[in-house]
Formats: sequence, structure tokens, C-alpha cells
Amino acid sequence: MNVPGGDRAHGLRVVGPGGTRLAFEKTELLLDDKRLGVALLRTAIGILAPPLAVVTVLVATARPEALAGALEVPLVVACAGLFVVGAVVLFRALGALDGLERRLLPMRRQGGPLGLPPDQA
Repeated sequence: MNVPGGDRAHGLRVVGPGGTRLAFEKTELLLDDKRLGVALLRTAIGILAPPLAVVTVLVATARPEALAGALEVPLVVACAGLFVVGAVVLFRALGALDGLERRLLPMRRQGGPLGLPPDQA
């Protein structure tokens, strides 16, 4: 990877031409995967929100005696389907982020490619 700005990239110090640059590139790839996981998390929240909002509005505006009539079967099935899809995406994103954090933790403790002293990790 050709790092712009010589031995400095994104405010991180890169020392040595060999293994440290490779460790820096590996760290960058892991951080890119983490950004992707956070984007997936935002997508999951976006999928979960509309069905919950629709059901909330229907329940809040319906009369207590007409509640069963307000919740039409196709609407409830569609909302439940979206909710399940959103929950699956959410848990997969959380699992991926947890795995990435476990892989990044030793690098943070060593301080090497991240450029942080071990006590600040």
C-alpha cells in the first residue's frame, strides 16, 4: 500500500519498511471491516424501525374494542417479517463487530501499528 504523506497516514505513525507496514495494512483492513459492520448495524436499525412505528401508530389510534380489527393480518405478517429480517441483520452485525474487536484488541495493547502507547489502548 502506498501511504500518502510518507511515513504518516491518518495521523498514525508507520515505522520501518517491512513488517510494520504489513501490520499497518492489516489494521487498516480490519478497521474497514469495522466500518462495514457499523453500516450494517445502521441498516438493521433502519429495517427494524418502520414496522415498529406502524404497529405503534395502529395500536395508539385504535379504540380498545376495535383493536383486533385495526391490526389486519397481512399488515401484521409484513411487519413481523420485516422485524425478523431486521433482527437477523442486527445480530449478525453485532457478532461481526464483536469478532473484529477481539482481533483488534491485541493490536491496541501492543501499540504498534495503531501508534498508541499500550497504556492508552
